[in-house]
Amino acid sequence: MIKSTIKLWHSNHVRNLPGKTSSINDSITLLNCKGENDLVSEGDIEKLRRLTCDMHSLSCVHTSICYQESRLQWLKEGDVNPKVVR
Repeated sequence: MIKSTIKLWHSNHVRNLPGKTSSINDSITLLNCKGENDLVSEGDIEKLRRLTCDMHSLSCVHTSICYQESRLQWLKEGDVNPKVVR
């Protein structure tokens, strides 16, 4: 039961991380272009804040995943430093 819950969470939050990041970037770019040409409403400003916050959160998740993967690789392959300390 726990394994299926973790798989569901992973598929919703982590698996499509590049797609989510790309989608948020596109939305931010669209709002920025709209702001250059027209007046921006309060709703658009709030949406831009929320998107920026979401982008920051996804960036933190991505950083954490990269760090964990690098630690896992280090544990599997070991240290490549050939110098032996005596």
